[in-house]
Amino acid sequence: MLVRVLLFVSIGLQFLAALLAISMFRRTKYNISWILFTIAFIIMALMLLFDAVAHEKLWSPIEINLLNKWLGIITAILLLAGVIFIRKIFDFLDRIERLRKENESRVLNAIIRTEEKERKQFAKDMHDGLGPLLSSIKMSLSSINDENFSQQDKRIFENSKLMIDESIRSLKEISNHLSPHILTNFGLVRALQNYAGKLNSLHSIKIDINSTIGGYRYNYNIEVVIYRVITELITNTLKHAGASQITISIYNEEQALIVEYQDNGKGFDPDETLNKLQGGMGYDNINTRLKSIMAQMELKSDHGEGVYVKIVVPMYE
Repeated sequence: MLVRVLLFVSIGLQFLAALLAISMFRRTKYNISWILFTIAFIIMALMLLFDAVAHEKLWSPIEINLLNKWLGIITAILLLAGVIFIRKIFDFLDRIERLRKENESRVLNAIIRTEEKERKQFAKDMHDGLGPLLSSIKMSLSSINDENFSQQDKRIFENSKLMIDESIRSLKEISNHLSPHILTNFGLVRALQNYAGKLNSLHSIKIDINSTIGGYRYNYNIEVVIYRVITELITNTLKHAGASQITISIYNEEQALIVEYQDNGKGFDPDETLNKLQGGMGYDNINTRLKSIMAQMELKSDHGEGVYVKIVVPMYE
């Protein structure tokens, strides 16, 4: 009696599962794999029902056994087909995710290209417009005879020339920072070496750049993004780390450009600091730039252990 009750309970549960699956057809948008699984549920419920019929001796055991074998084969086929279709669904979702990332990369790339174009234009306008104007003012001042000036007027006159000289130097530095011509003409490594050389002379910090790529040129977008990211990392170190040493390594590895950045500063807890500080010390901007070239960044740091950053830029044939 107990066996009979359990058998009918299991039959009821199987049919209930089948009904629930049928009720979800619309939510799954009549997905073929879901339909196949639902049919498999129904067949398994029928197999249990036939077992109950056999138990009641309404059909012969041979007929029930043969029918169950065929139903088992059909169920296995349906489940296999359902799994195959589900795998196709996951492949489709992976493809959609990949396309989403590629589209996001294209949009970010377009934004950064526009930004760099504006930087170049602004730098050109400053260099070609304000630069000659300051030079003309300097030449005009140099042509003035200051022999009849009082001592105070001479000091003011000399200070004016010094300020103009400083303005011209500042203008060149700003223009070069906005659009570094060395990056355009000579590539990533030379541009970084030039940038590091200037900082080494101005700050009590040593910046070493190690590279095995020589004069190899990458896509200009990649060079610009990596240059901006590294200069942002250096700025973070100068502002927050109190470091005396920065080491930058650039090399190729398995169809990827690898950039490793390390300083010996005071370090920080990435989770705590990046969540607490708005903008995350520029790391939001860094991540946005890296996404535009589909690059990945690994950040390691802790209090008293400096900062280590590894950037992997995929290179496609």
